[in-house]
Order: sequence, then structure tokens, then C-alpha cells
Amino acid sequence: MTIADKLLQVNQVKQDIKTAIETKGVPMTNVAFTEYANKILDISGGGDEYFYYSKAYYTITNNSTLFSNAWQDMEDSETVLFDIPLTLAAPNQDMGQGIIADLYVGTNGQLQALYDACADETIPPPIDSDTRDVYYVNNVATYYWGDISGDVGFPIPLYMFGFFGPDDSVSFIIGDLTPLEMGLGLILAKIATVPIPNNNIVIQQGFEFENENGIIIPNSVTSIGYQAFWRWASNNQPLVIPESVTNIGNYAFSGWSANNQPLVIPDSVTSIEELAFYGWSANNQPLVIPNSVTSIGYGAFSGWIANNQPLVIPESVTSIGEWAFGEWLSVPYVEMKSETPPTLVDNSAFDSQNNAPIYVPDGSVNAYKTATNWVDFAYRIFSINDK
Repeated sequence: MTIADKLLQVNQVKQDIKTAIETKGVPMTNVAFTEYANKILDISGGGDEYFYYSKAYYTITNNSTLFSNAWQDMEDSETVLFDIPLTLAAPNQDMGQGIIADLYVGTNGQLQALYDACADETIPPPIDSDTRDVYYVNNVATYYWGDISGDVGFPIPLYMFGFFGPDDSVSFIIGDLTPLEMGLGLILAKIATVPIPNNNIVIQQGFEFENENGIIIPNSVTSIGYQAFWRWASNNQPLVIPESVTNIGNYAFSGWSANNQPLVIPDSVTSIEELAFYGWSANNQPLVIPNSVTSIGYGAFSGWIANNQPLVIPESVTSIGEWAFGEWLSVPYVEMKSETPPTLVDNSAFDSQNNAPIYVPDGSVNAYKTATNWVDFAYRIFSINDK
């Protein structure tokens, strides 16, 4: 069978999958074939592409229970728990400790229902960092902290989603201020610098499919929020980041100290923020940074102490933060693809790399050796032709 014939058969099987799924009443987009076969069904890959899709087709058409359960799992991640229209009641309120917040009130009973779910632990607070539930708030992966009133010294319960920081696009605090007799009832507080899009908060059920196929993040998610999957220290499953994601936030996947799975970041991502993948100390897989990423934040990939794979930084990267790739103790070399040296915030970006050579485009050696903060790595910088 020629390659062309094989491709025709693969495409036909893909179409058969779509037909089989939609016959069972579940809409299926063209981009979902690979996801469904690879992440949900009990298929670990081991064969050529034709076999791969054929097995998926066989499973779908012959095992209705597995099919139903798998799709239910995927649909759970799309389940809307709360869809809350809000009205901005008091903008730019000084909350103390340097926090300026906008206060919103609900226009229906949903805000009260969310508050009650937090108060009675229908939405459970995390037991520890390995068991927290991840939710999707306005298409951003985040998590529920629980009651923080003791931490801020407030006399009534305050329940928080996310980090509640100045750069966090989704985090908020809710509380019932009625007992304070200040003329304020149930309110939702949001850092004033980041308004709520359309004055509406949609919270979806989180779902991570943790088996041999890895952790699935739904296609609807556009950003991974602060600490969303932080310190899953025992996890050693593949991480699948969908192409809908454009930003990976601070500490998003940090502390996955047992993980030794390949990490492929989709080419939709443009920004990787501080300590996003810090402390993957067991990882010894190639790191693939797509040619869409423009900035890599402080410590984003630091602490990959077991990794002895070459580190390749694409030409799209224009800014590299402090300690971004620090403690790659065994890296054989670093390869820079850009002819123009990216901005280094300081001279720690490539510290503790056992003086591994940094290869740069042939015509850019002098530019790198003399650029701000790169000059401190001049003794490690060589032409790519010398590799």
C-alpha cells in the first residue's frame, strides 16, 4: 500500500469516526478526532496512524458504555455551574493593604447560590495542593481557595477564587457584608485594574482526565491562571495543553517534581509567565517551545535539574526573565534561533548550567557577546557553525 493510499484510508476512517459519533447524537468538530482517540479512549498510541484511528472507530461503534462515559467526562468540563450577571455597584474602593477593588452585586439569585455553595462546601476547598479542584472561570483555569477571612482579619467569611492579584484576569472574592451594617449586602470584589468582561462570570466544572492518557484541559480554555495546577508533585502523566490557550500564568504548573513526560507547548501560546513550569526536577524530556512565544518570565523553566537535553529557544522570543532556565545542571548546550539577542532582564537567565555553550546564528556572535546582560555569558557564546 502506498503512502497516498494509506492517507486516503486514514482520512476515510476519520470521517467514519465523525459519522459514528454524530449518529449517537453527539456533535463532533473536525479537530476533535485526535483528542478523542488519544486522550479519552484506552489507546496509548502504539501503532501506525491507520491502526490508531481504526481502533478508535472500532471502540466507538462497539462499546456504547465506554463511548458514553468518555463523552460524559468531556462534557463535564463544559458543565456551567454558575452564570452570573453582575452590576458594578462601587468602583475603585480602597480595601486596605494597598488593594483597590471594584464591587459588584448580582442581578439574580446566582451570586447568592455561589456564596451558599462556598459556605456549605458544596464547592469544596482544597485539602492540599495535590487534591484541589480546578475550575474554569471565564475560560481561564483557576481554583477555589475557600474561606480567607482568617487570613485577612475580616469578621465575616470571604470566599476566594484565584489569586486576587493585580494581574489576575479572573480572580474574585465574594462575601455577605450585611452583618457589618454598612449598607452593603452580598458583594463580589474584583481587582479594579482588571474589569470583569461584560460584567458576567461563568464558572464551569473543572475536569482533569488522569489516566495513562494524561491530563486534559478543555478546548474552551484560553488561559491557565495563577497556580491553577500548582504543586501536583506526584503527577507523572502527560500534560495536554489545547491550542486554545494563549497564556500560561504564574506558577501554573510549577512543582510537578515527579513528572518525566514530554512537554509540548502549543503554538497558540505567546506568553509563559513567572515560574510556570518551575521545579520539574525529574524531567529529562526535550522541551519544545513553539515559535509563537515572545516572552518567558522569571524562573519559568528553572530547576529542571535532571534534564540533559539540548535547550532550543525559538526566534520569536524577544524577552527572557531572571533565572528563566536556571539550574539546568546537565544541559549539553543552549541554542538561540534569533539573530537579534532577546532582552535579558538580568544575567541570571542561564545560571547554574555548568558553563554549557550557547550557540547563536553565525552572524550574531558579536551582537550577543556585547548585548546587555548577555555580555556576562560572552565566554559561553559560540557560532552555531561550531556546534
